[in-house]
Amino acid sequence: YEGKIGSVDSKPGQRITSPMVPIITVIEPCGHDIQYNGLCTLCGKDLTISDYYEDVTKRATINMSHDATGIRVSVDEAQKMEKKNAQRLRKLKKLSLIIDLDQTIVHAYASQDPKFEDWLIDNYTGPDADTPREKRQLPSDIGAFFLPDSPHKYFIKLRPGLREFLDRVSALYELHIYTMGTRHYAEAVARVIDPDGRFFRERILSRDESGSLTQKSIRRLFPCDQSMVVMLDDRADVWQWSPNLIKILPYAFFTGVGDINSGHLPANSTAVHKAMQEKKDEQAAEQGGDRGSKLVDNDCELKVVGGVLESIHETYYEEYESRKMFDEFKSG
Repeated sequence: YEGKIGSVDSKPGQRITSPMVPIITVIEPCGHDIQYNGLCTLCGKDLTISDYYEDVTKRATINMSHDATGIRVSVDEAQKMEKKNAQRLRKLKKLSLIIDLDQTIVHAYASQDPKFEDWLIDNYTGPDADTPREKRQLPSDIGAFFLPDSPHKYFIKLRPGLREFLDRVSALYELHIYTMGTRHYAEAVARVIDPDGRFFRERILSRDESGSLTQKSIRRLFPCDQSMVVMLDDRADVWQWSPNLIKILPYAFFTGVGDINSGHLPANSTAVHKAMQEKKDEQAAEQGGDRGSKLVDNDCELKVVGGVLESIHETYYEEYESRKMFDEFKSG
């Protein structure tokens, strides 16, 4: 054992009846509470080599970072970090909000058909209906990009009111992205919805770091205390129906296209074109217009969810202040 003997806790002739009975107390020079790729960040020891007592690499197994840097912390260290984070958020009077991307706040479609972008420009005006924009330019609520090693062009449709929603809830919550998309995809979408990094910054967790293509876990980011955390997602099953979840109605703009990160290949472009045209014609018929009318998006779910999140925040801090006053009364 590394360290020095702090005390001898046994006597000559004492019968040891359990492996949990202390024999001696050893004071270690370092608890190895924070590790990076097998090395202790506090003392530099190589923790891939087991000692006599235990595998010291198991002392710090919790990954609380959003990226895959290899930093792991112990339970004690995780509790300290979460306590400090809770104090920081309460000082700011905020909670934490974990937001899914696909079919929650955006809808994505990937295509190799160069004509699809032209069709969107010609048939969907979006929020720019009364604002002139450059010729052959996508509406401001649709982003487009390519990913490394992919021939497809990705089109990202923002759910109506998204930027106003992010402004609204960021005053009350610290925002995190948690997606089953890849890291490249998550960062590309973040650049579309948050180009200045105002809302999410580095708080982006993808499937490359979470380690699962089918499940999400609140403990991946908040392993010890989830009392200040809310999740927003269109699916409850991936969160194991957690009570912290607000299930939002799934958002679909590109007709016939589901969640692009569900493991399925992109939908056939011809079928999508046809379905989108039929959707536009149906809207025109409902509005009494002609078949040349523009495609519209009347989804208003984010307004409703924004109100719910405000209510949750208000309820939490009302109860928190009430308990704080009661504790001060008892102690004083």
